[in-house]
Amino acid sequence: MKSSHQEKISYIHIGTIQIIVRSTFKKNIDSPIRLVVTDNRIQDENDRIIRIVDSNLKHSVVKFNVVCQYGIPLATKNLNNSIGIIYNFQRHDLMEDGDHPLSITYAVGYALSSSAHSIEFANKNDIYLENLFKETTTVKFVPKKNISDQINKTYTPQLKFLEPSSCSSRIAKSRTINERRKSISSSYELQQIIQKLNKLERTITTLDNKL
Repeated sequence: MKSSHQEKISYIHIGTIQIIVRSTFKKNIDSPIRLVVTDNRIQDENDRIIRIVDSNLKHSVVKFNVVCQYGIPLATKNLNNSIGIIYNFQRHDLMEDGDHPLSITYAVGYALSSSAHSIEFANKNDIYLENLFKETTTVKFVPKKNISDQINKTYTPQLKFLEPSSCSSRIAKSRTINERRKSISSSYELQQIIQKLNKLERTITTLDNKL
């Protein structure tokens, strides 16, 4: 990317978030789970919900895709916390506190641009499932209230990114961020912004009760 383009970057456009949940125990154990994808910038508990998904880790793996298709200013106060995943693993009797019954990995497809109006997204459903998981995963469209009142613990999984090849809506090959890339000097404190992107973490929380 040319330095002249880097200096103009001011938006990150979130396309699709792919979420994979994997159990840490053997197959065929009934283990319902609910996941809620949220926009943490929004204060209202209902409006912040992007999608709710109910599933079961009986077959060890759950995979689904949430389509966001909106831009976030890079100057956002809490950019690294703007998107969250709340989960409720309903088998509280399965393991003791401190044991981790599941692992969450997700990839964010994004593009960088100079404007909130410069990206056009392809038409897609708000959420879609791989064929393999359609029998075990149910999509919920009705948001629930008072999510924050039920939050008990926090869990941060490994983060994966789909890295853009340029300032466009095209999505490049997926990669795992294990170390921070060297920051690039430019105007508008681009160094700090890229560092925030490299450390982008989502708030993952366990709910003590059903949503």
